[in-house]
Amino acid sequence: MLRQRLRGSFEDRIRVLEEIADDTSADCQDRIRGLDVLAKYGLGTVKEVSVDEVRERVRRTVEVIRNELPENLTTHVINLLRDICRARSATRRVARGGRAADRRRSRRPGAGSERGDS
Repeated sequence: MLRQRLRGSFEDRIRVLEEIADDTSADCQDRIRGLDVLAKYGLGTVKEVSVDEVRERVRRTVEVIRNELPENLTTHVINLLRDICRARSATRRVARGGRAADRRRSRRPGAGSERGDS
């Protein structure tokens, strides 16, 4: 709620930054700072994703998994994803791959068929 209010407040003041950046009678440093702030928030330095956006994406991902996979495979995949979300070490194990990942793959329900539909 606070973040949303701050975004709205900032949006209302963008015009001020534009005026500073465009004012040829203003000090150069003020104009540069105005441009810098506009660029920082307009272009961004990195792709920013809110926690709410991540939650919504995860919810939609789980929904697709539930709709597209057989029930036994759905449960298995969701449990693996839950482990990844809960523990950083689980993410490292999956990222490393290797023998442990191969063993996990061979134990999963439906292993041996291409989609796991067996």
